[in-house]
Amino acid sequence: MSGQAIHCNAHGLFIATLYDADVGFVLDFTIVLPTGAISATGIARFVGFTPAGRGLGIELHVMDTGDRQCWHTHYVRTLRAA
Repeated sequence: MSGQAIHCNAHGLFIATLYDADVGFVLDFTIVLPTGAISATGIARFVGFTPAGRGLGIELHVMDTGDRQCWHTHYVRTLRAA
């Protein structure tokens, strides 16, 4: 699966993609942040169309401590930049 993160929050993100999955599908994936790549396991909580386009709403479920800290730092920086 490949896609572009359109929205993010502390516990998940929306990825614009044509990839098709069922709600509840478990995904192991890599998120490329400006500071580097992190790994996560997530659960598709939404699949479909939004004003931002077609994609998946993914709840971040499992991340190692370092990757979770990188995600949190990225999220806080995104909030401050908004």
